[in-house]
Amino acid sequence: MPIFNLKNRSKLLSPPVHTADFNFAMLDDPQLPNSTSQLSQIVLIVLAFLYVITKTLAIVIVGKMIASPVGPISAGSIVAPFWFLFNDMIAELFGYKVSRLIFWSGELADITFVYATVLILKLPSPEGWLGASSFALVLGQLPRIYFAQLVAIMVGWYINTKFLLRWKLLIDGRLYWLRSVASSAMGEILFSIIAASIIMSGLMSAWSSNSESHYKLVIHLVIWSALLKIIFTAIFTIPAAIIVSYLKKLGIDSYPRKINPFNVGNPITTPSP
Repeated sequence: MPIFNLKNRSKLLSPPVHTADFNFAMLDDPQLPNSTSQLSQIVLIVLAFLYVITKTLAIVIVGKMIASPVGPISAGSIVAPFWFLFNDMIAELFGYKVSRLIFWSGELADITFVYATVLILKLPSPEGWLGASSFALVLGQLPRIYFAQLVAIMVGWYINTKFLLRWKLLIDGRLYWLRSVASSAMGEILFSIIAASIIMSGLMSAWSSNSESHYKLVIHLVIWSALLKIIFTAIFTIPAAIIVSYLKKLGIDSYPRKINPFNVGNPITTPSP
C-alpha cells in the first residue's frame, strides 16, 4: 500500500489544520486524514535531513576559496543559504518548537562530527604517507570553525525564525516568500559578520605572503559572504515558497498566535479559532 495515495487528494485539500505549534503527537492525530499524517512524517524527515547535512557541509567547505569576478569568495557562502531556506520551511510548516529541536539536534550532530574528526586526525599516520598535512590543513580548523559558527548561527537562527513567525501572525500566514527572504537576510547578515570575520581571520595562514593584506581580505569575504547568501536565498526561496504553499493546501501548517522576537523564552501560543 503506498505511503501517500494521491487518490485521497480530495480529503487532503480540506482547510489546513492550524495548531498553536506543531508537536509530534500531530503525526498520529486521528482527526487528520491518514495520508496527511503520513505525509507530515515524510516532509519533516526529509527537511530535517537536508537541514543537518547542509549545516555539516557548510563547516567543512567554508575554508575553500573560489575565484570569482568579484574576487575570492568562500564556498560556505554558497551552501549556507540553503540552511536558512530549510530552517524557514521547517519553522513555517511545523512551528518554532520543532525548528528549535532540529536546530539543537543539528548542533549535536556537528559537534560529534567535529571532535570525531579531530580524534581521528591525531591517530599516527604510516611512514611515507604524504596526505597527513593535507588532511590537517582542511580539517584541522574544524573546532575553531564550529565554535565561531555556533555563536553566529544561534543569533542568525533566532532572529530569522522569530521574525518569520512573527510576521506570519501579523499578516495571517501570507507572503511566505517575502517573509522568508526578509527574515533570512537579517539572520544571514548577522551570521556573516560574526562567523566569517572569526573564521576567515583564522584561515589566513593558507594565503601566501604576496596576497593582499589580511585585513582587507577578511572585510571583502565578510561583505560578499552576506551578499551572496541574500542573493541565493532570494532565488531559491521561490521554489521553496511553491512547495510550502502546496503542502499547506494538503493540511500541513503550524500557526503561531503570539511570538515576541525579542523574548528569549518559549513562545506563548494559543490555537487559532
